Amino acid sequence: MLGVYILKQSLIGSSFSSRWPLSPSTSREDEYMVPIFEHLRARLDVHSGAQKSKKPLFVGISAPQGCGKTTLTEYLQEMFEEDGLSCAVMSLDDFYLTNQDQEALAKAFPTNPMLQYRGNAGSHDLSLIEETMECLASLSTSAAFGAGSDRPECSGHGRFESSMEALSEKTALVPRYNKTAFGGRGDRVKRKEDWTTVKSPVDVVLFEGWMLGFRPIAQADADALDTAKMAQVNAPLFPSPVDMTGFSQVNKLLAGPGYRGLHRRFDSWVVFGLNNVDQVFEWRRDAEKAQGNGLTDEQVRDFVARFMPSYRACLEDMYAHGPDRRDNVSPEDVLHFTVGADRCPVEPIGRDR
Repeated sequence: MLGVYILKQSLIGSSFSSRWPLSPSTSREDEYMVPIFEHLRARLDVHSGAQKSKKPLFVGISAPQGCGKTTLTEYLQEMFEEDGLSCAVMSLDDFYLTNQDQEALAKAFPTNPMLQYRGNAGSHDLSLIEETMECLASLSTSAAFGAGSDRPECSGHGRFESSMEALSEKTALVPRYNKTAFGGRGDRVKRKEDWTTVKSPVDVVLFEGWMLGFRPIAQADADALDTAKMAQVNAPLFPSPVDMTGFSQVNKLLAGPGYRGLHRRFDSWVVFGLNNVDQVFEWRRDAEKAQGNGLTDEQVRDFVARFMPSYRACLEDMYAHGPDRRDNVSPEDVLHFTVGADRCPVEPIGRDR
Protein backbone atom coordinates (compact mmCIF):
# COMPACT_ATOMS: atom_id res chain seq x y z
CA MET A 1 0.00 0.00 0.00
CA LEU A 2 1.53 3.31 -1.10
CA GLY A 3 0.44 5.19 2.02
CA VAL A 4 2.09 2.64 4.29
CA TYR A 5 5.31 2.78 2.30
CA ILE A 6 5.39 6.58 2.53
CA LEU A 7 4.65 6.37 6.22
CA LYS A 8 7.43 3.90 6.96
CA GLN A 9 9.92 6.03 5.07
CA SER A 10 8.82 9.14 6.95
CA LEU A 11 9.22 7.44 10.32
CA ILE A 12 12.83 6.42 9.74
CA GLY A 13 15.08 8.78 11.66
CA SER A 14 12.10 10.53 13.28
CA SER A 15 11.04 10.71 16.92
CA PHE A 16 9.26 7.37 16.48
CA SER A 17 12.10 5.27 17.86
CA SER A 18 12.57 7.49 20.89
CA ARG A 19 8.91 7.21 21.88
CA TRP A 20 8.57 3.53 20.94
CA PRO A 21 11.93 1.83 21.66
CA LEU A 22 12.71 -0.96 19.24
CA SER A 23 12.37 -4.54 20.43
CA PRO A 24 15.47 -6.75 20.12
CA SER A 25 14.31 -8.57 16.99
CA THR A 26 12.13 -6.22 14.98
CA SER A 27 10.97 -2.62 14.86
CA ARG A 28 7.62 -1.60 16.26
CA GLU A 29 6.45 -0.09 13.00
CA ASP A 30 6.86 -3.46 11.25
CA GLU A 31 5.57 -5.64 14.08
CA TYR A 32 2.98 -3.39 15.64
CA MET A 33 1.94 -0.10 14.09
CA VAL A 34 1.75 -0.87 10.39
CA PRO A 35 -0.29 -4.09 10.79
CA ILE A 36 -2.84 -2.21 12.89
CA PHE A 37 -2.98 0.61 10.38
CA GLU A 38 -3.30 -1.79 7.45
CA HIS A 39 -6.18 -3.56 9.18
CA LEU A 40 -8.03 -0.30 9.86
CA ARG A 41 -7.29 1.03 6.38
CA ALA A 42 -8.84 -2.11 4.90
CA ARG A 43 -11.87 -1.79 7.18
CA LEU A 44 -12.25 1.84 6.09
CA ASP A 45 -12.35 0.75 2.45
CA VAL A 46 -15.07 -1.79 3.25
CA HIS A 47 -16.99 0.75 5.35
CA SER A 48 -16.83 3.44 2.68
CA GLY A 49 -18.00 1.07 0.00
CA ALA A 50 -20.83 -0.42 2.04
CA GLN A 51 -22.58 2.71 3.24
CA LYS A 52 -23.91 5.60 1.21
CA SER A 53 -24.13 8.27 3.91
CA LYS A 54 -20.35 8.84 3.89
CA LYS A 55 -20.08 8.80 7.68
CA PRO A 56 -16.67 8.40 9.34
CA LEU A 57 -15.41 4.99 10.41
CA PHE A 58 -15.70 4.82 14.22
CA VAL A 59 -13.00 2.64 15.81
CA GLY A 60 -13.09 1.54 19.45
CA ILE A 61 -9.67 0.87 20.98
CA SER A 62 -9.89 -1.15 24.19
CA ALA A 63 -6.67 -1.37 26.15
CA PRO A 64 -5.61 -1.47 29.81
CA GLN A 65 -4.00 1.53 31.44
CA GLY A 66 -0.36 2.04 30.59
CA CYS A 67 -0.09 -0.29 27.60
CA GLY A 68 0.38 2.49 25.06
CA LYS A 69 -3.06 3.13 23.60
CA THR A 70 -2.68 6.91 23.64
CA THR A 71 0.64 6.75 21.81
CA LEU A 72 -0.85 4.26 19.36
CA THR A 73 -3.72 6.59 18.49
CA GLU A 74 -1.30 9.48 17.93
CA TYR A 75 0.70 7.45 15.44
CA LEU A 76 -2.36 6.00 13.74
CA GLN A 77 -3.52 9.55 13.25
CA GLU A 78 -0.21 10.35 11.57
CA MET A 79 -0.49 7.23 9.42
CA PHE A 80 -3.94 8.17 8.13
CA GLU A 81 -2.77 11.70 7.40
CA GLU A 82 0.21 10.29 5.46
CA ASP A 83 -2.35 8.39 3.39
CA GLY A 84 -4.31 11.55 2.65
CA LEU A 85 -7.10 10.90 5.15
CA SER A 86 -8.41 12.86 8.13
CA CYS A 87 -8.46 11.17 11.54
CA ALA A 88 -9.91 12.46 14.83
CA VAL A 89 -8.87 11.04 18.21
CA MET A 90 -10.97 10.83 21.37
CA SER A 91 -10.50 9.33 24.83
CA LEU A 92 -13.05 7.93 27.26
CA ASP A 93 -11.11 9.80 29.95
CA ASP A 94 -12.25 13.13 28.54
CA PHE A 95 -15.86 12.23 29.27
CA TYR A 96 -15.58 11.77 33.01
CA LEU A 97 -18.26 13.49 35.05
CA THR A 98 -17.59 17.02 36.21
CA ASN A 99 -16.08 17.26 39.68
CA GLN A 100 -19.44 18.31 41.07
CA ASP A 101 -21.23 15.34 39.54
CA GLN A 102 -18.49 12.93 40.60
CA GLU A 103 -18.79 14.17 44.17
CA ALA A 104 -22.55 13.61 43.98
CA LEU A 105 -21.99 10.06 42.70
CA ALA A 106 -19.59 9.34 45.56
CA LYS A 107 -22.11 10.64 48.11
CA ALA A 108 -24.90 8.57 46.55
CA PHE A 109 -22.80 5.40 47.13
CA PRO A 110 -20.69 6.32 50.18
CA THR A 111 -19.65 2.74 51.00
CA ASN A 112 -18.66 1.80 47.45
CA PRO A 113 -14.89 2.23 46.98
CA MET A 114 -15.21 1.83 43.21
CA LEU A 115 -17.36 4.97 42.88
CA GLN A 116 -15.48 7.34 45.15
CA TYR A 117 -13.19 8.41 42.33
CA ARG A 118 -13.38 8.63 38.56
CA GLY A 119 -12.68 5.60 36.39
CA ASN A 120 -15.32 2.89 36.63
CA ALA A 121 -18.66 2.54 34.89
CA GLY A 122 -20.95 5.22 36.26
CA SER A 123 -18.30 7.94 36.32
CA HIS A 124 -18.74 8.98 32.67
CA ASP A 125 -21.10 11.56 31.17
CA LEU A 126 -22.90 9.21 28.82
CA SER A 127 -25.23 11.88 27.45
CA LEU A 128 -22.25 14.01 26.46
CA ILE A 129 -20.62 11.00 24.81
CA GLU A 130 -23.74 10.26 22.78
CA GLU A 131 -24.18 13.88 21.73
CA THR A 132 -20.53 14.22 20.74
CA MET A 133 -20.56 10.98 18.76
CA GLU A 134 -23.72 12.06 16.97
CA CYS A 135 -22.10 15.37 16.17
CA LEU A 136 -18.99 13.69 14.75
CA ALA A 137 -21.15 11.30 12.73
CA SER A 138 -22.73 14.31 11.06
CA LEU A 139 -19.41 15.50 9.62
CA SER A 140 -18.61 14.67 6.02
CA THR A 141 -15.80 12.37 4.96
CA SER A 142 -13.16 13.31 2.43
CA ALA A 143 -15.10 11.50 -0.30
CA ALA A 144 -18.27 13.45 0.38
CA PHE A 145 -16.74 16.78 1.37
CA GLY A 146 -18.04 19.58 -0.79
CA ALA A 147 -20.33 17.31 -2.77
CA GLY A 148 -23.38 17.08 -0.54
CA SER A 149 -25.72 19.32 1.35
CA ASP A 150 -24.33 21.67 3.96
CA ARG A 151 -24.91 20.84 7.59
CA PRO A 152 -24.91 23.37 10.41
CA GLU A 153 -22.13 23.54 12.94
CA CYS A 154 -22.36 21.20 15.92
CA SER A 155 -21.66 22.92 19.22
CA GLY A 156 -20.10 19.83 20.79
CA HIS A 157 -23.10 19.29 23.05
CA GLY A 158 -25.34 17.88 20.35
CA ARG A 159 -27.04 21.19 19.55
CA PHE A 160 -26.79 22.52 16.01
CA GLU A 161 -26.25 26.21 15.37
CA SER A 162 -27.32 27.80 12.10
CA SER A 163 -24.88 30.43 10.89
CA MET A 164 -23.17 31.59 7.71
CA GLU A 165 -19.82 30.43 9.13
CA ALA A 166 -21.25 26.97 9.72
CA LEU A 167 -22.17 26.64 6.07
CA SER A 168 -18.56 27.05 5.01
CA GLU A 169 -16.87 25.02 7.76
CA LYS A 170 -18.50 22.18 9.67
CA THR A 171 -16.94 21.47 13.04
CA ALA A 172 -17.50 19.49 16.21
CA LEU A 173 -16.18 20.09 19.70
CA VAL A 174 -14.74 17.23 21.76
CA PRO A 175 -14.48 17.88 25.52
CA ARG A 176 -11.25 17.77 27.47
CA TYR A 177 -10.68 16.70 31.06
CA ASN A 178 -8.14 18.14 33.51
CA LYS A 179 -6.96 15.31 35.78
CA THR A 180 -4.92 17.66 37.97
CA ALA A 181 -7.86 19.87 39.03
CA PHE A 182 -9.16 19.72 42.61
CA GLY A 183 -6.00 18.18 43.97
CA GLY A 184 -5.97 15.37 41.44
CA ARG A 185 -9.66 14.49 41.67
CA GLY A 186 -10.11 16.14 38.27
CA ASP A 187 -12.74 18.19 36.47
CA ARG A 188 -13.93 18.81 32.93
CA VAL A 189 -12.35 21.79 31.20
CA LYS A 190 -15.08 24.42 31.46
CA ARG A 191 -14.18 26.76 28.59
CA LYS A 192 -15.36 25.24 25.34
CA GLU A 193 -12.78 27.39 23.60
CA ASP A 194 -10.24 25.01 25.17
CA TRP A 195 -11.96 21.85 23.93
CA THR A 196 -10.67 20.03 20.85
CA THR A 197 -12.10 21.29 17.57
CA VAL A 198 -12.65 18.68 14.87
CA LYS A 199 -13.23 19.99 11.35
CA SER A 200 -14.72 18.35 8.29
CA PRO A 201 -13.76 16.25 6.50
CA VAL A 202 -13.35 13.36 8.98
CA ASP A 203 -12.70 9.88 7.63
CA VAL A 204 -11.85 8.01 10.82
CA VAL A 205 -12.62 8.55 14.51
CA LEU A 206 -10.40 6.68 16.99
CA PHE A 207 -11.95 6.38 20.46
CA GLU A 208 -9.74 4.81 23.13
CA GLY A 209 -10.56 3.68 26.65
CA TRP A 210 -9.50 1.14 29.24
CA MET A 211 -12.98 -0.42 29.63
CA LEU A 212 -14.39 -0.03 26.12
CA GLY A 213 -16.15 -3.20 25.02
CA PHE A 214 -16.72 -4.58 28.52
CA ARG A 215 -19.95 -6.54 28.92
CA PRO A 216 -21.79 -6.66 32.25
CA ILE A 217 -21.94 -10.10 33.79
CA ALA A 218 -25.14 -11.68 35.11
CA GLN A 219 -26.26 -9.54 38.03
CA ALA A 220 -26.61 -12.59 40.30
CA ASP A 221 -22.95 -13.39 39.62
CA ALA A 222 -21.94 -9.79 40.30
CA ASP A 223 -23.85 -9.83 43.58
CA ALA A 224 -22.14 -13.08 44.58
CA LEU A 225 -18.69 -11.68 43.82
CA ASP A 226 -19.45 -8.53 45.82
CA THR A 227 -20.73 -10.55 48.76
CA ALA A 228 -17.74 -12.90 48.71
CA LYS A 229 -15.45 -9.83 48.68
CA MET A 230 -12.42 -11.60 47.21
CA ALA A 231 -12.15 -13.16 43.76
CA GLN A 232 -9.52 -15.83 43.94
CA VAL A 233 -6.42 -16.30 41.84
CA ASN A 234 -7.08 -17.41 38.27
CA ALA A 235 -3.62 -17.69 36.75
CA PRO A 236 -2.09 -16.72 34.48
CA LEU A 237 -4.34 -13.75 33.69
CA PHE A 238 -5.15 -13.01 37.33
CA PRO A 239 -2.20 -14.19 39.45
CA SER A 240 -3.39 -12.23 42.49
CA PRO A 241 -6.74 -12.22 44.36
CA VAL A 242 -8.99 -9.21 43.67
CA ASP A 243 -11.16 -7.35 46.19
CA MET A 244 -14.56 -7.16 44.49
CA THR A 245 -16.22 -4.87 47.03
CA GLY A 246 -18.63 -2.52 45.26
CA PHE A 247 -18.71 -4.34 41.95
CA SER A 248 -22.41 -5.22 42.13
CA GLN A 249 -23.46 -1.59 41.68
CA VAL A 250 -20.81 -0.92 39.03
CA ASN A 251 -22.09 -3.91 37.05
CA LYS A 252 -25.60 -2.43 37.15
CA LEU A 253 -24.26 0.87 35.81
CA LEU A 254 -22.32 -0.93 33.07
CA ALA A 255 -25.51 -2.73 32.06
CA GLY A 256 -27.34 0.54 31.42
CA PRO A 257 -28.22 1.73 27.91
CA GLY A 258 -25.46 4.36 27.82
CA TYR A 259 -22.47 2.01 27.60
CA ARG A 260 -24.34 -0.40 25.36
CA GLY A 261 -25.21 2.47 23.04
CA LEU A 262 -21.60 3.67 23.00
CA HIS A 263 -20.28 0.23 22.06
CA ARG A 264 -22.76 0.01 19.20
CA ARG A 265 -21.39 3.20 17.71
CA PHE A 266 -18.19 1.49 16.67
CA ASP A 267 -17.75 0.00 13.21
CA SER A 268 -14.40 -1.60 13.97
CA TRP A 269 -12.36 -2.53 17.07
CA VAL A 270 -8.77 -2.89 18.23
CA VAL A 271 -8.39 -4.90 21.45
CA PHE A 272 -5.16 -5.06 23.42
CA GLY A 273 -4.97 -8.29 25.42
CA LEU A 274 -2.88 -9.09 28.48
CA ASN A 275 -1.49 -12.38 29.72
CA ASN A 276 -1.02 -11.03 33.26
CA VAL A 277 -3.20 -8.20 34.60
CA ASP A 278 -0.71 -7.43 37.37
CA GLN A 279 1.38 -5.84 34.61
CA VAL A 280 -0.94 -2.81 34.86
CA PHE A 281 0.57 -2.06 38.28
CA GLU A 282 4.07 -2.14 36.85
CA TRP A 283 3.22 0.10 33.90
CA ARG A 284 1.50 2.64 36.14
CA ARG A 285 4.42 2.64 38.58
CA ASP A 286 6.85 3.22 35.70
CA ALA A 287 4.69 6.08 34.41
CA GLU A 288 4.58 7.75 37.82
CA LYS A 289 8.34 7.57 38.15
CA ALA A 290 8.84 8.93 34.63
CA GLN A 291 6.44 11.82 35.30
CA GLY A 292 7.98 12.56 38.71
CA ASN A 293 4.59 12.61 40.43
CA GLY A 294 6.02 11.16 43.62
CA LEU A 295 3.46 8.41 44.27
CA THR A 296 4.84 5.51 46.26
CA ASP A 297 4.46 1.94 45.03
CA GLU A 298 1.73 1.41 47.62
CA GLN A 299 -0.16 4.49 46.43
CA VAL A 300 0.09 3.28 42.84
CA ARG A 301 -1.21 -0.13 43.86
CA ASP A 302 -4.13 1.49 45.69
CA PHE A 303 -4.94 3.61 42.63
CA VAL A 304 -4.92 0.67 40.21
CA ALA A 305 -6.81 -1.60 42.62
CA ARG A 306 -10.05 0.32 42.08
CA PHE A 307 -10.09 -0.86 38.45
CA MET A 308 -9.25 -4.49 39.13
CA PRO A 309 -12.80 -5.72 39.91
CA SER A 310 -13.96 -4.70 36.43
CA TYR A 311 -10.93 -6.37 34.85
CA ARG A 312 -11.55 -9.50 36.91
CA ALA A 313 -15.21 -9.73 35.92
CA CYS A 314 -15.10 -8.65 32.28
CA LEU A 315 -11.73 -9.29 30.63
CA GLU A 316 -11.98 -13.04 30.12
CA ASP A 317 -15.35 -12.72 28.40
CA MET A 318 -14.05 -10.00 26.07
CA TYR A 319 -10.96 -12.03 25.22
CA ALA A 320 -13.10 -15.10 24.49
CA HIS A 321 -15.95 -13.46 22.56
CA GLY A 322 -14.63 -10.07 21.47
CA PRO A 323 -15.89 -6.70 22.66
CA ASP A 324 -19.54 -5.83 23.19
CA ARG A 325 -20.61 -4.64 19.74
CA ARG A 326 -23.34 -4.38 17.14
CA ASP A 327 -24.59 -7.58 15.56
CA ASN A 328 -23.35 -6.51 12.14
CA VAL A 329 -19.78 -5.89 13.35
CA SER A 330 -18.16 -9.16 12.34
CA PRO A 331 -15.00 -10.90 13.63
CA GLU A 332 -13.17 -9.42 10.64
CA ASP A 333 -13.89 -5.98 12.09
CA VAL A 334 -12.10 -6.86 15.37
CA LEU A 335 -8.31 -6.87 15.65
CA HIS A 336 -7.30 -8.63 18.89
CA PHE A 337 -3.73 -9.23 20.01
CA THR A 338 -1.83 -9.78 23.26
CA VAL A 339 1.03 -7.60 24.48
CA GLY A 340 3.74 -8.60 26.92
CA ALA A 341 5.52 -6.65 29.64
CA ASP A 342 7.46 -4.73 26.97
CA ARG A 343 4.14 -3.60 25.39
CA CYS A 344 5.02 -5.53 22.21
CA PRO A 345 2.79 -8.22 20.70
CA VAL A 346 3.72 -11.64 22.05
CA GLU A 347 2.92 -13.19 18.66
CA PRO A 348 2.09 -11.94 15.16
CA ILE A 349 -1.02 -9.80 15.17
CA GLY A 350 -4.15 -11.64 14.04
CA ARG A 351 -7.91 -11.20 14.01
CA ASP A 352 -10.29 -11.94 16.83
CA ARG A 353 -12.58 -14.96 16.83
